Amino acid sequence: MSVEYRIALLARVREFVPTAAQLCEFVDRLHRERWVLMPDDPAFLPIWEEPLGRASGAWAEPYVEGASSPSLRWKNALAVPARLDPSWLVARRAPDADMPLADEMGLHFSVNSGGDSFADLRIRYPLAYGNAEPGYHQFLVCASRDLVRFSDFGEALCQCGVDLAYEVPSTTIAPICIDVRLRAVCPGCNAKVTRSNPAVAGASGDASRFAVVVDFSDQWPTERRAGEAPAEAAALRQAGYPAPSPASPGRSPEDDPQSAEYDSHVLRSPYGDPAPPIAPEFLALVEQTMGTVFEPVSVFY
Repeated sequence: MSVEYRIALLARVREFVPTAAQLCEFVDRLHRERWVLMPDDPAFLPIWEEPLGRASGAWAEPYVEGASSPSLRWKNALAVPARLDPSWLVARRAPDADMPLADEMGLHFSVNSGGDSFADLRIRYPLAYGNAEPGYHQFLVCASRDLVRFSDFGEALCQCGVDLAYEVPSTTIAPICIDVRLRAVCPGCNAKVTRSNPAVAGASGDASRFAVVVDFSDQWPTERRAGEAPAEAAALRQAGYPAPSPASPGRSPEDDPQSAEYDSHVLRSPYGDPAPPIAPEFLALVEQTMGTVFEPVSVFY
């Protein structure tokens, strides 16, 4: 069975939501710096047949209440304009709706290198290593009224005892395709759910109103390889990971439980493979355009 992997970049201030202008600047830089490609680029390879978002290689998820079939997600999805305008983003949300799920936005950008490596196609790669391999991944840019929960799916109790977590109903298609939310305001005591509010201790640690998610599905590099380029080794160190030993071929001793160099602090898949860290330059891009500090949350699922 394959193990799937994603990294969610969450604003340190979990209630942060960027302006539409900031989002437009971020999407523009994704294109200009070749993190994602336009369909007229020779290296563009869409991997989902419907909807492709032919205008820009991206699409927005819909809100559908009382959905009879998951296929309605695709039938109602919209292509993201090639030149994104703030008014288009504003129109994707319904701030006056009673249902918080109607006040969500999800933008999807797919990237696929086919049989070539990302480096060969000059596509920027969002992990600290693995750009010399082929594969695919998807960027999800999402904003919401309630907080979307990205990892620990246990209960999240307010200090008054109310569980703030809830799941998207099976008959509802939400713009953000992750199922668990935390209420932004406790229905029991009206406390606002913020990371610093002691009345909601720990409730929002892995949840946020805004996130940039990179989902690799099962196409993530499972090994830190010895003898990597100096720049990749530096990226690992900057992300808090020891670089693989250059003296050892193949699998790094940092990933061998029998080795004295075994790196025990790294999050690992059920098979012991380390969670690849986010590329520092991609994290910097997010922080520069959003004007605030972000933290990566890695999840195997």
